[in-house]
Amino acid sequence: MARGLASVAASAGLFVAAAPAGAQTPALLPLLNQGSTGNAVSRLQRALHINVSGRFGPATERAVIAFQRSDALSVDGIVGPQT
Repeated sequence: MARGLASVAASAGLFVAAAPAGAQTPALLPLLNQGSTGNAVSRLQRALHINVSGRFGPATERAVIAFQRSDALSVDGIVGPQT
């Protein structure tokens, strides 16, 4: 059974709440992509089982892309609502 990065990220503590489909709520999770830094990136890196630096660089992007491909997600290297 495929697990989205959202499931992996949630298990790493990246999500604090979920909203029903179609709900009008502000984003609860920052968009993570090349150049992002901080605790959310560190948690993502732990969830992906890669070196934890707290900086979303090329290695993190490659790991995100690999995860997106393995779970048949839209492949863009960005950790957002669909990932």
